[in-house]
Amino acid sequence: YAMKDKLTSITDINELVKKLKVVQPEHASLGNHINLCSKLSAILKEPGFGADINAEHAIMYMEDGAIEYIDDCLSRREPLYKVLRLLCLYSVINNGLKPKLFDLYRREILQNYGYEMMFTLQNLEKAGLLRRQEVKPVFPALRKNFRLIVEDVDLNNPADIAYVYSGYAPLSIRVVETAVKPGGLRANEELIRGIPGSAVEVEQHVESEDAVEPTPMPAQKTSVVAVCFVGGVTHAEIAALRHLSQKEEGRRDYLIITTKIINGRTMLKGLTDEIQNAIKEEALAAAGQTQSRS
Repeated sequence: YAMKDKLTSITDINELVKKLKVVQPEHASLGNHINLCSKLSAILKEPGFGADINAEHAIMYMEDGAIEYIDDCLSRREPLYKVLRLLCLYSVINNGLKPKLFDLYRREILQNYGYEMMFTLQNLEKAGLLRRQEVKPVFPALRKNFRLIVEDVDLNNPADIAYVYSGYAPLSIRVVETAVKPGGLRANEELIRGIPGSAVEVEQHVESEDAVEPTPMPAQKTSVVAVCFVGGVTHAEIAALRHLSQKEEGRRDYLIITTKIINGRTMLKGLTDEIQNAIKEEALAAAGQTQSRS
């Protein structure tokens, strides 16, 4: 912009205009990045953000302290989605909550947040996110076999997909990473067997003898892997797949097919039944009227 004071001809003005066309979009992009940084900075400075991260790490590493932190959140009546998120994470990692603990937390949630939460708790139990523990946790074996926890991740120059969660590799992307290796899932059947749910590998074959022979792919042709996420995919999983593609150096691209983009809050919100509590609303209204009179 300082060039405007040195313009002496029409040619100089034209050159400046050409440069402005390049600079102005960069300014707009810079403005977007500054706004994003401001939003992220505000979130990072929120009270309890660091404690939440530490509690999640404690759950993932199956260390002590997570249950005590959840108890504190309930006693302080922290936002419901925060409490449910921690409880569901703990339940998934530990294959459920011990029966006494499960009943205790159900009772605490209903008493603190209202009995209309009964339907939400039922939905979470049906989805397998919050349930009683019936078998031993399988997560320790999965964590070891799939290298879900990676120490000393370089966030500036990542070498592993675990950088997306600062040291935790999404299990879904580890499965994709295993599937594209030579031999596919069949060569790693023991690993896949430990994951809850069924695994099926299907190969397509040409049955008709008159079928046209497929055209051989060039040696340098980029292959495309379609990855389907039913129920939703997170931005972190997308970033992990992008990192896998970059490691392939153009030999393989990943096509993501999903029903929606989700995060912890939106996933739980989709399982929450918004039930109107008329009794609570009448009590709050009556309390407000009493306060206004006094």
